[in-house]
Amino acid sequence: MLISLLSILISGGVMAFVVWWFFGRSESQGSATESGNTQNASITVNGGYNPEITTVQAHKPVTLTFRRKDASGCLEEVIFPDFGIQKKLELNGEDIIELPELEPGEYAYSCGMRMYHGKVVVK
Repeated sequence: MLISLLSILISGGVMAFVVWWFFGRSESQGSATESGNTQNASITVNGGYNPEITTVQAHKPVTLTFRRKDASGCLEEVIFPDFGIQKKLELNGEDIIELPELEPGEYAYSCGMRMYHGKVVVK
């Protein structure tokens, strides 16, 4: 009886965690700052991307600085499929990705295993 009750409690906790993980988390958001004609944004890589969504203005070049704090193999590279960019990220370093002037829209990126995602929203 005690083992059954314990199993039910553990199963309920696991289910609650899964629901929170997939449906309850909010995406972190950030905006680029301007320096001359270029927009700059920093993204911390630590258990995912923070911010997950970076908003920039259309028709201005974008410089993204990735700061990787997470040693996991999955997050050692970032892929921007829309631009053919695949870049290894140095642990505890800063890696810069320059994007051209962009049209309004959303441009997704992910880790090498496509488990963690982020996007650049152009307005």
